[in-house]
Amino acid sequence: MDEKNDMFDDEIVLEKSAEIASDDLEVEEEEGLASDKVKAIREKLHLCEKSKQENLDGWQRARADFLNYKRRIEEDTKRQNEQGVAKYVESLLPLFDSFALAMKGTAWDEADKNFKYGFQMIRGQLDQILKELKVETVDPTDAPFNPRYHEAISEVEVEREEKHSTVIETIQPGYKIGDTTIRHAKVIVGHHTS
Repeated sequence: MDEKNDMFDDEIVLEKSAEIASDDLEVEEEEGLASDKVKAIREKLHLCEKSKQENLDGWQRARADFLNYKRRIEEDTKRQNEQGVAKYVESLLPLFDSFALAMKGTAWDEADKNFKYGFQMIRGQLDQILKELKVETVDPTDAPFNPRYHEAISEVEVEREEKHSTVIETIQPGYKIGDTTIRHAKVIVGHHTS
């Protein structure tokens, strides 16, 4: 009976060995399949990341292009507004010049104080209009000559070298809005000779 049990035990061991070997083969096959699946998933992940980066790069370029476009439109709008205001103010400049001329000389000094007050009030209203339009008056007396904002109508000899190319007197004020010159200031410039 012992022999029968030993044979039976051997058969069980052989069967179990065969099952284990079979299980090992299945595990190896499953690991191979799993490895292939992991490779496929990694490849898909890499493609997704690459696509995501391309989309992000495209979006960032489009955003930068839009911001540049928006900035250009704002600058163009500002420049057009300044040019429109400049044209409007340019049509008012003879009026400003007339007021400046009327407020000089002996006739002004001898005028009635109520007349002067009314005249100055009207001039103040005109100045307020310029202020609201952000128009600056250019009166460069004692400043360095700048051809962008000044028009030299003559030169005078100066004794001090530091006064060379300096505005000695403003004959007629200039006007500007932002970077747009409406009218150059008419000035007399100092000239020093050694």
